[in-house]
Amino acid sequence: MLINRLEVTNFKSFFDTKVSGFAGVNFIHGFNNSGKSNLLKFLELLFMRKTIAVPETYIDDNGISRSRNKIVSITPFWNGYIYDLPYIFTKNNRKENIKFEVQLELKNAEYPNYQELMNAGYLYPTRSKTPIILKGEIKSISQGDSEMILSEVKLRNLTIFSRKTGSPRFFEEPATSSLINNEVIFNNILDAFNDCVMLIESERFFSRETLLQESPELYSALNFKNWLYGLSLDADKYDKYTSLIVFLDNFNVTSKVSSKLNDNLKNYPFKETSMNFTKFKEEIEVMLENKIGRFPLKNFGTGIQQLLFILTKIFTSSSKIILIEELELNLSPEYQELIINNLQNFLNDDLISQVFFTSHSDYLHRNDFKTFGVSIDKNGKSEIEPSSYSALKALRRNLLDYAETGKVKRSKK
Repeated sequence: MLINRLEVTNFKSFFDTKVSGFAGVNFIHGFNNSGKSNLLKFLELLFMRKTIAVPETYIDDNGISRSRNKIVSITPFWNGYIYDLPYIFTKNNRKENIKFEVQLELKNAEYPNYQELMNAGYLYPTRSKTPIILKGEIKSISQGDSEMILSEVKLRNLTIFSRKTGSPRFFEEPATSSLINNEVIFNNILDAFNDCVMLIESERFFSRETLLQESPELYSALNFKNWLYGLSLDADKYDKYTSLIVFLDNFNVTSKVSSKLNDNLKNYPFKETSMNFTKFKEEIEVMLENKIGRFPLKNFGTGIQQLLFILTKIFTSSSKIILIEELELNLSPEYQELIINNLQNFLNDDLISQVFFTSHSDYLHRNDFKTFGVSIDKNGKSEIEPSSYSALKALRRNLLDYAETGKVKRSKK
């Protein structure tokens, strides 16, 4: 499963953006506040499950009556509502819908009911993959709430869903289709994209955690230790915990990186990983062992914490497309190369199918994946274009020239 093309209008700084040529690994660079994260956040917004809610009145801690949305139903990504998410429209212009068109490419065997689709001519018989195009809109219904509206779906450039006549139509092209009006198979196809994207945001720094009476079902960096402790204690989930340990052990330290790190690897805790827990007064702490001894997680520094959080997120997610904000956070160049090498391994092993990551690091540019530059103009409009390492360096040189002299040096023709 790969996203290979995206068009979006009226979403945050994307007034009217078209970008294509995405690969398995995609490096998104640009200055701060240029719109890099907006790309990741739109992909997450698009493919996350939507919901249906009803208004609910409650009394807050100060005895004041307030209202909120109470979720009553979780729906597929393409049919439902987005609540309590304001300022997603460009310049907060909620009168114009966010419009999108995204093309994905799946292996034929990845499509549900793929044999029926193949027999009916909706998959390429002589190719291993077939593209699917999703078109739709996100419509404002209040200051913080919006509705997702799918308008058209094409498979092998044949329309398998359309609202052009008002009510939804399924597999009406070609007119002789054996799947005409087959809503069940259409729903099966679209359901394959539910939660296919996972965003790992930049807020992934651990803090002190008081031991909770009940372990959280979902985790963030703020409750990660309690979640991990609960996972280790739950008999029904213990296999998942031990599998996570094995997954951490298999994080490959390549010979090239190993030669650079040398004795630093004696302090590296994810080799024959030994993980357990302790309590300091009311504080829960993860304990890790290396060749030196047994230490609290916080003693290993923020780089190791970053690796642990990112790897755990990937391990516990069923999403095939991973989005990572600021991948280089607290990682030295050697560890940046280490995580990129392992992301490539995850792709090769089919654990994931695609990665998008934003970064400001020159060390993360390589020739074995695609690079895209994001820029923003004086009107707040972002553009995304294929880029290169030389373009990234030139951009930074021009910025430094301007900072020092107030002028940009231009190359002689």
